Amino acid sequence: MPSRTVWLAVVLFMLGSVIWAVVIPLFHAPDEAEHYDLISSLASDTHYPQYDERAVNGTVDQLARDYLLAGGGYRQPHFGGMQPPRAGATANLSDPVVYPERVASNQMPQHPPLYYQGSALVLRAVRWVHPGARSPSIATEVFILRLLNIVLVSSLPLAFWAVARQLTPSVRAAEVAAFSGLLIPELLSVNGAINNDNLLTVLGAWLTVVVVAVARGRTTWRLAVAGGLLLGAALLTKGFAIVFVPALALAYLFAALRTKHWAQSILQGAAAAGIAVVLSGWFWIGNIVRQGSASPTTFFERAPHRPAGSVVDHGAWIRQAAYAIPQRFWGSAGRYAATMAWPGWTLLSALVLAGVIALLARRGEGLQRRAAVAGLVPILLLTAYVLQHAHHIYVVTGWTAFLQGRYLYSGLAGLLAAAACGWARITGDRVNHRHVLAVAAVAQLLMVRPVLDNIWGGPGVSTDLALHTVLAWTPMPSGAVAGVVVAFAIVAVFAVWSAPAARVGVALDGVDGAPVDEVSVGEVS
Repeated sequence: MPSRTVWLAVVLFMLGSVIWAVVIPLFHAPDEAEHYDLISSLASDTHYPQYDERAVNGTVDQLARDYLLAGGGYRQPHFGGMQPPRAGATANLSDPVVYPERVASNQMPQHPPLYYQGSALVLRAVRWVHPGARSPSIATEVFILRLLNIVLVSSLPLAFWAVARQLTPSVRAAEVAAFSGLLIPELLSVNGAINNDNLLTVLGAWLTVVVVAVARGRTTWRLAVAGGLLLGAALLTKGFAIVFVPALALAYLFAALRTKHWAQSILQGAAAAGIAVVLSGWFWIGNIVRQGSASPTTFFERAPHRPAGSVVDHGAWIRQAAYAIPQRFWGSAGRYAATMAWPGWTLLSALVLAGVIALLARRGEGLQRRAAVAGLVPILLLTAYVLQHAHHIYVVTGWTAFLQGRYLYSGLAGLLAAAACGWARITGDRVNHRHVLAVAAVAQLLMVRPVLDNIWGGPGVSTDLALHTVLAWTPMPSGAVAGVVVAFAIVAVFAVWSAPAARVGVALDGVDGAPVDEVSVGEVS
């Protein structure tokens, strides 16, 4: 069972995400207006539109523009001392729709409906219990949905812990994995936004727990059913979940090699795949039947193509990708308005990669390298797909688009758990959660400063005025914001005081009751 220290990681993770939900202005999170528009429409009418069938509600589109452009431009808005858009506190979808000159198309129905229909169910309940004839304001509904997303991802530290416990008997290393999500400011920022990536991230994390357990030889029908249900739900959330199909297949191959029970492994892998197809196949097959493609898009029809004869500079694109993906993985808040400086994300990337390499490069009985490889497959395939698709967009249009670090988050569990176990190897199991908290504090501060300067600051704007502007713009009451900040500080103090686990822990009973391989003190020290 998770220790008290691990539960403190869960609470810190949630409170930190709430703080970021306050700090990032409404609609400045990626595609938040489009995500909210689809959810709010489904809260009124459960019919799920086909791709390219819906335009963003005019009132939502106008209000989103008001929030994005209030400071003159969303790249560096500089809201310091400004009042939020007047309509922000009162605009309601029941008001007459005010169409701007251009009404944006909502591309979100290209994704499966699980995240949107589930969120719409919650929003429908919020509207039902709201006093008075009118629904809550749009700003209030957006913030409520932000908090819903934080609840969705609240189990991520537990999943990181569970993956690490499958890879090592060190309880200390597993606690390090539980806290490692705090190292990524962008993860907490996305957690506190309306985004279907959040549901995929948490489903992917728990799928990784199943993948790693199976790869260690735990071929039980309970695991097969759990894997099928999680995979089906992930595929009903976003197409990126397809990367877990080869990961699960590889896990069952490793299980067969270890147990020699080939027939059982094949049958259970097929059962997991069958459950996933039953749960999600109808959506993808329906797209093929209706629109001729499993994942339809009109992007290349709408985007201007590269002029004939123009030079495709592959080297320049590679340099841009090598810079953009890690930067946006670690810290790129809002619409690229505030980014972590390169020394910060370079050092953090090096720390994680060093841990992963240390785990994979050294053979040991306690650290399951095959299981670690299976757990790393999702993030490796996601990275490959993002690079391939982004390069294709660049060749066709000349745009450097799609280079998003958050697209890799559904593969985080395998990466962070492997890094934690690798650092246990490097240091003789001396790294503990306090070290992670210290590095996480620096990482968060490296993002908070540019956010205050570029979003809430401006020329001559003091930090005090920037913070007052944050409180003026958020729909959350100032007293509640102060309470969350104080609670975060108190929990952080408790986490620092919480004693690290013993350097070698007791082997964890696995999902099917089989313990993790034992390892001696001498082996890890």
